[in-house]
Amino acid sequence: MTILLKKLDKLLSDGASLNEAIILELLADVNQEPAPSELYHYTNDIGLNGILESGALRFTDIFGVNDPSELKHGFSHSLKILEKLAASGSPLEKQFVNRFHELYESQLDKTAHFFICSFSKVKDDLAQWRAYADNGRGYNLVFDGALLENGFAKPNETPSDSNTTFSVRYNDSETHEIHNKIVKNLFHLVSFVGSQRLEPSIRDNFLKRLSSELSVRLIHSAIFYKHEAYMPESEYRFMQIFRGDKPAPNLKERPRSYGMVRYTEYEWKEGYKDALKKIIIGPSADKRKARDFAESCLEKYGFTDVSIEESEIPYRAL
Repeated sequence: MTILLKKLDKLLSDGASLNEAIILELLADVNQEPAPSELYHYTNDIGLNGILESGALRFTDIFGVNDPSELKHGFSHSLKILEKLAASGSPLEKQFVNRFHELYESQLDKTAHFFICSFSKVKDDLAQWRAYADNGRGYNLVFDGALLENGFAKPNETPSDSNTTFSVRYNDSETHEIHNKIVKNLFHLVSFVGSQRLEPSIRDNFLKRLSSELSVRLIHSAIFYKHEAYMPESEYRFMQIFRGDKPAPNLKERPRSYGMVRYTEYEWKEGYKDALKKIIIGPSADKRKARDFAESCLEKYGFTDVSIEESEIPYRAL
């Protein structure tokens, strides 16, 4: 029995290593892209004041973003792949997929800690003014992309173990291909463990570990992708990743829609204050009041070299 358990551990470890290589290859690919010269963060007046006052950017738990379907869209590819494999598989494989689906529905957020802060590579986008900046009445904070990215991902010229940055991809076929590889590197172990004479508790524990390993890799890869309909946003993400078996460090919570949203913060103002270059006033804002408010915030919180512009979009809020 001991020899069999060691073999199972080795098989799971080998499959996990193959999937880690897939993630690392994806990371290497996205990291080849240099930071955009400018990064844009759409927000409302409260967000502007809060970011300038605190000197911090909020990183929201990926499972608590405004539209959690973003993550579920990417993850749905893996569910379809698993369901297709189980359709002609053994009863144990069908049971594994059913339990994995339950994990997806109710416990996905317990597998690992992923926190994101979203920027755009588009300076003056009507859809983002509407969605993220108080229907065009808010602001767009313009950051020096390289300076902000280096401070976050390479503080003191040392790459961070937990922080990374990347352009979001909008390619469903690519998402499906990656998830197909990840699933197939591990799913065959379900039928293998079912063919062995194991106590139910030992078998179930192995399948639980297998499910956890699979879900972490699938979530990690899904974060790099969004539905193709979001392509005009040209999103650029800053992301923090922490192990799921330990609490995320410096975790905070804020209320929203009858619940609490977890978040962490990155204090960019400390050491990288010059990263903020300008503030753009929204297309439907009261230009005089909006400018006065922005100027007062900049003065109050010690920003002396930040210009203020107005959106060039001819737009009025309804």
